[in-house]
Amino acid sequence: RGMDALTNAWEVRPQRLEACYELASRLRSMERYHAAHAFACAGLDREMPQDWLFVQPWVYQWGMLFEYSITAYWTGDAHNSVKACDRLLGMRDLPGAYRDQTRVNRQFAANHLPAWQQVGVTRGVAADGEDSRGAC
Repeated sequence: RGMDALTNAWEVRPQRLEACYELASRLRSMERYHAAHAFACAGLDREMPQDWLFVQPWVYQWGMLFEYSITAYWTGDAHNSVKACDRLLGMRDLPGAYRDQTRVNRQFAANHLPAWQQVGVTRGVAADGEDSRGAC
């Protein structure tokens, strides 16, 4: 029922990403990585709406990107996981606990890149300037 309620909330107000974030996060926690990744991609880099009731700014600022960084890895895209982690680590307002977890996630993903992709990635900066969305 909870997942249905979140899906319905997002259907009614697709510009609001709080429900989309919760869907991505909960599906990831259930190890349903491809479904979680689809929701993370759908909400990535979207503008915060002008609503003022119950808007969670962190979801738009870094929450969706954090979920994307994890689901990208688990769906076989370590390269874009690293790039998303780099974007997160470049955010001054990323809370400490999420910053620490992002560092761990980044290292884990970087260790799973093919050797030719690791050049420039292991020092903390993705080698190319591409958008971290990858295959979304």
